[in-house]
Amino acid sequence: MMFLWWITYFSISITVVYGNFARKIYGGKDVHIDKFPFQVSVQIRNYHICGGAIISNNHVLTAANCVLAERDVVYGNIQVLSGTRDIMYEPSTHDKKIIQVSHVIFHMMYDPLNNWINDIAILKLESPMTFTRALREPARVPPRNTLGRIYHVTGWGVDPVTLDLSRYLQRFEVNSIHPGICKLRYYKETDLSSTQYCFIPTLPTSGVSQGAGGSPVMYGRQILGVISLDSLDVNQPAIYTDAFGHKSWIEKMTARIII
Repeated sequence: MMFLWWITYFSISITVVYGNFARKIYGGKDVHIDKFPFQVSVQIRNYHICGGAIISNNHVLTAANCVLAERDVVYGNIQVLSGTRDIMYEPSTHDKKIIQVSHVIFHMMYDPLNNWINDIAILKLESPMTFTRALREPARVPPRNTLGRIYHVTGWGVDPVTLDLSRYLQRFEVNSIHPGICKLRYYKETDLSSTQYCFIPTLPTSGVSQGAGGSPVMYGRQILGVISLDSLDVNQPAIYTDAFGHKSWIEKMTARIII
């Protein structure tokens, strides 16, 4: 375990303990990976727990609460499945690839006891991904804040009625809400930070099931954030961690050489 003054990162050798499993989406439309080649499944021992987005051939962006059982306790045996919309991994299929995670880098100010502020993490892979057009490509953090547009969320989900996990990648559109407006209208008792935004699906039949976070909130190939929190009330918006607000941190962390 190694500590620096501005980041904390861990080698993935800690035994899996307890914690929340994945936030998953439901009610979306099945889509092909060639439209969303940045999308990955974050897994533990071949079990899908969260979504994530490729941001370089060595790094995946997800939520800290996906990979931390407690503030300083990281799950072990984390891996990333990329290049497919089908999470039923078949090793014989050439365009699917599972890569082990060597390090988890999470924001030093991440605080699950303070409404999961700075709920963001970077997964460093044991070996680089091979980028393949339409199967495996990176998303990028936007150069400026693009709040006010309709975004989309992608991932795999458990239907809250049937409790079945979707096998294929899904997508649905969402309306983003500024933190100040979200707090005023929906979370009056919650101290949202300036990098905690909210969204509501444009269709009432779509949503995010209870659990941890990680699925990307996207505008085209730009990653606006990663899903962090959900409410037990289906009429309440979900909360996502703003990627642009952490752009400098992301750039610094991905530039680090971890041995």
